[in-house]
Amino acid sequence: MLRMRDMIEDDRVRAGITDVHRESGEVELADAYAEADRRTDLIAALGDRLEEVATALERIAVDPASPSSVALVMDFATALRLCCPPEARRGAPLEWQKGTPAGWWRAIDSKGTSWDVGPGSWATV
Repeated sequence: MLRMRDMIEDDRVRAGITDVHRESGEVELADAYAEADRRTDLIAALGDRLEEVATALERIAVDPASPSSVALVMDFATALRLCCPPEARRGAPLEWQKGTPAGWWRAIDSKGTSWDVGPGSWATV
C-alpha cells in the first residue's frame, strides 16, 4: 500500500508515468516528465509544468479508450496536486475542492463521477 505522498517518491510508480504520457500521444510532456523524474524532488523539478502533467493524467484517466490503469493514473495525478502548491490544485477536467470530513478533497468529472481523496488514501502498485 502507498500513501499519496509515497506515490510521488516511489520509483516503480514514477517510472510508468512517462510511458502513460507517451501512449496517449503526449510526447513532449513525456520528455519533460522524464527529465524531471531524474531528480529526487519531482514536484520541484516539474515546476511550472506540474499542473500540465496532472491535467494530462486526469484526462487520460477519464478517457474510456485509455489503455492505462485508470486508478493508478488518477491517483498519481491527485498525488501531484495534493503535494504541490495550492495554485496547481485547480485543473481541467477536475476542479478539486476541500470536502468533508476535514482533510478530504473532492472533484466531480464531466460525467458526474465523484472522486474523493482523503488522508491515508492509497493505491496498490
